[in-house]
Amino acid sequence: VGGTAGRRSTTGGRGSGTAGRGSSTAGRGSSTAGRRSRSTQGSGATPLSTTPPGTPHGPGVRYDPDATGRGSGAAQAFAAAQGSGAAPGFAPARGLTAGTATGKARVTGTARAAAVPLADPAAPVRPPRKRPTTVPPTPVPASGGGDTSDRRAHFRTYQMMLSALAVLALLTVCGLGSWLIVQDERKGTDARAAGTPEPTVLPRDITSRTADPAPLTADEVFPKNKQIVINPAEPPYRILRTQVQKNCRTGAAGEIAKLLTTLGCNQVVRATMRSPTGAYLVTGGLFNLEDRAGAEFAREKIQPIVNARKGRFAGMMAGKGTEPVVTSSAHVGWDIRGHYLLYCVIARADGKALATGDPYARQILYDIVEMHLRDNVLAKRATVTVSPGASPSRVPS
Repeated sequence: VGGTAGRRSTTGGRGSGTAGRGSSTAGRGSSTAGRRSRSTQGSGATPLSTTPPGTPHGPGVRYDPDATGRGSGAAQAFAAAQGSGAAPGFAPARGLTAGTATGKARVTGTARAAAVPLADPAAPVRPPRKRPTTVPPTPVPASGGGDTSDRRAHFRTYQMMLSALAVLALLTVCGLGSWLIVQDERKGTDARAAGTPEPTVLPRDITSRTADPAPLTADEVFPKNKQIVINPAEPPYRILRTQVQKNCRTGAAGEIAKLLTTLGCNQVVRATMRSPTGAYLVTGGLFNLEDRAGAEFAREKIQPIVNARKGRFAGMMAGKGTEPVVTSSAHVGWDIRGHYLLYCVIARADGKALATGDPYARQILYDIVEMHLRDNVLAKRATVTVSPGASPSRVPS
């Protein structure tokens, strides 16, 4: 009976090994068999393992103190009571070998095979699962003690206020600009309606005596107040004497007088003046030629005549102390505009010879010929002022 029980316990051990390899149902059955075998202990069966506690075990062997002296005998008694070679639900297991009935056995699974499943040494060991670490969110304290909805509401209010202010400013600027434009237009309209229209200045042809037949006068060329003002900040040129002559030889001598007569000169208007400083005497005036082509020809021919000392422009005495403008060495200058030839003669009032490049003499030439005779006297003659109510027939040609 003992041997039979031992074989059956071996069969039961194989079944428990099968349960340890993967059958959860066999495991539960082995556990039941273990509980039943403990209830029948004392049957005198030899235990499968007699290894005392604290003894080191081989790989995959766990020591179960409950199984010492009890496990195999209980399994044998349970097998004998069932009358079969294995416990119900058990299958032969590898790695469990039973010896004799004396209880010697080699256990390579677990000492408590029915309760703890055997581990397959060849199977890979899975690392234990780790639960993901979670960090609870940190609550953000509300600033100012208010909640988010209050802050959003306040922000929207500020936005609406700023938008309203921007629209108001834009409307104000536009309205002010429109008002200023309207006011300017009203002022301009009122001024045009109330004011007198300005006279119109039209050009007049002075390129020939045919287009400009009116002779020159002394008052037209030289002011009646006997002063020629070039720069209001400086003293004026003082006019000592004026002269209007039809014989152009009175204003020139030598080859120059002959040239002017040939070109149809019929009038000379001249005056003798004293410079603003009083140190120079000046005679200047206009020759009235037939046309502009003759004036341009005279301008080109006079230079070689003066350089060759074959002719000159004549100065005019204006009383005692003005003799140097006639007798002394002088500087001369000339230019043209339209059909007129402009000229100027300059001498020192003390009768001394003028130095070459005298800056005062050059300034006097520019003042009389360019500023007064050309850009003042003849500029006025080259234009005509027409009032808005004047008839076109009254406009001189």
